[in-house]
Amino acid sequence: MTTIVIKDGGTYRKLNLSAIFYIQSHPQKPHFVLIVTGKGDFELRASLAELKETYPDSLLHCNRQTLVNLAKIKGINRQAKSILFDKKGLPDLVCSRRHFASLLRRWSKEGGK
Repeated sequence: MTTIVIKDGGTYRKLNLSAIFYIQSHPQKPHFVLIVTGKGDFELRASLAELKETYPDSLLHCNRQTLVNLAKIKGINRQAKSILFDKKGLPDLVCSRRHFASLLRRWSKEGGK
């Protein structure tokens, strides 16, 4: 099982990649990302490029600021170009035109593995 090491307060924890819905650039802290899971959000000092390079089989760009976990996608709205998740309270993510075709193709083949 693949994990990411995060710092939660003063404690380092391992976070299973399978628990992550998406990772996005932190809205207020430069050089940090926000990891969104079903049990809360976590901050990590890293770049999206580093994470995509480290986990290319699981994480894929859906727009310039967001990496999405292919296994957590439950549906894709082609008309609105949005990604749907099963978790209540989790917003749909808008996928850019640039990344939509490749995301749809990868999810159709590999999503949910």
